[in-house]
Amino acid sequence: MFLKEKIKSYLQGLQSYSNIRLILEITFVSNLLRFLAVFAFTIIYIFLGPERFIYSIGDSSGPIKDLFTDTGNIENTIAYFVILTILVPITETILGQFLPIKIGSLFTKNSFFLVSLSTIAFVLLHIGTAPSQVAMALFMGPILGIVYLLKNKVSSVWTTIGVVFAIHALTNLLAVITVWWFLFLQR
Repeated sequence: MFLKEKIKSYLQGLQSYSNIRLILEITFVSNLLRFLAVFAFTIIYIFLGPERFIYSIGDSSGPIKDLFTDTGNIENTIAYFVILTILVPITETILGQFLPIKIGSLFTKNSFFLVSLSTIAFVLLHIGTAPSQVAMALFMGPILGIVYLLKNKVSSVWTTIGVVFAIHALTNLLAVITVWWFLFLQR
């Protein structure tokens, strides 16, 4: 019960943060938690072996994988970088947070329901990608949904979309840099 009250108090305090502080803090916290999850998955992967563990960087195929492996074509690399760090986050913010929460709030004001609806929409946007991306969508969906609801209480819809987009874009940027780093190390 103590932890629940601490989390609730922290989330309520987020409403008073400046946009920059909110973006940086949520990006840091969510990526720290994501790092810990990936670290735990890595330990499990080491002990279970690749054939018994579904979380694998090799799951990806198609244009996203080409972004990381086709280093000879700088135009494609730049295009994919822009797609993953700008176009995808703004599209997913609109389809994964704005629309589900806007439509859901026509029927209820229940925050848990609205965040759940937003998370489901966000995860559905990641179906067909690598299982690891779906897992990360399950993790990031509630965070982005909560930030959207909290920010929307004290700011305009455009500011709210901008803040959620910035958190998502920075998270994707860190993911792209991380994948490029691991691919660099493999060479």
